[in-house]
Amino acid sequence: MILGGRNDAGEPLSDLWKLKPDNTFELLADSPQQYAQHAAYTHWIDGDIYMEILGEPGAARSYHLASDTWGDTVSGAPPLMGYFCSTAVQNDRGETIIYTFGGKDADGNEVPDLWKYNTATGELTRGTSMPYPVYDHACAVMSEVWPQQAQSSQDAPQGLRLLFFGGISGGKVISTTLEFFAPAIDLSSSSKRVTPEAASVGEVVTYTVRLSNSGLFRTTVGFTDTLPAELLLQGSPTASSGNAPEVNGQTITWSGTVTESTVVTITYATMLTSTGTLMPSVVNAAQIDDGSGNVYTRRAFVNGYEVFLPLVLMH
Repeated sequence: MILGGRNDAGEPLSDLWKLKPDNTFELLADSPQQYAQHAAYTHWIDGDIYMEILGEPGAARSYHLASDTWGDTVSGAPPLMGYFCSTAVQNDRGETIIYTFGGKDADGNEVPDLWKYNTATGELTRGTSMPYPVYDHACAVMSEVWPQQAQSSQDAPQGLRLLFFGGISGGKVISTTLEFFAPAIDLSSSSKRVTPEAASVGEVVTYTVRLSNSGLFRTTVGFTDTLPAELLLQGSPTASSGNAPEVNGQTITWSGTVTESTVVTITYATMLTSTGTLMPSVVNAAQIDDGSGNVYTRRAFVNGYEVFLPLVLMH
């Protein structure tokens, strides 16, 4: 299918055409919006073909081929007027995810933005910006392998790899080449916090762990936190998703699914029973296993402080 573009006078178009197997074109229903420098992707939903269009500032629109009808605009889409580089992939649930890089905003300013748009849920996620604003650039997919099970070796990561070529940045044509890698599973943004950070013996401190998966695949995550002797667990730990955490002595464990672009929160309260004489700081480390061979350590300090070593001058 071919949507929009510009005519000989440079005006954006709204017509939609379908190329049939006999190499002839069929005119379909015009789009309610005129499009040029946009992105359009087709995908299957329950046996029907849909097309998703990005490029109208702040909105996306869907077209249904079987009924030859256009849907209403979907709010929350990338606020781009076009000129960006984009590609589409599918996650392990068969949902189409559209990535857009750079482009221009609604005011015509070039931007370094990265957006991830889930066409099935309408969820929009903003990623890490490109190193510089750019538009009218191109990208090529180096690898688009999304295995049903996460890769077990860090030596051969699985994910989306793109190369970016040229474009216009700062009003000047550039020849820079960039590489982008989006892992299938990414728990690197997971965190651990304690409240309050400073406490006296007998006070309750609460730990909050956020298991955050910014990748495109859901995964079964294992969580383990062994409390030091100075902390006494109060009540039962809770989790925002899946089964409740288990407790075995001073060790708290949890195992469950962390879906792509979601966060699972684990919370548990402890009482500070004592501190060291020379080192009043109490620290405990949580281990987060992403199920693909990567283990992340997240620490939290109670009464933590910086240690400054003396500077010794050698003569």
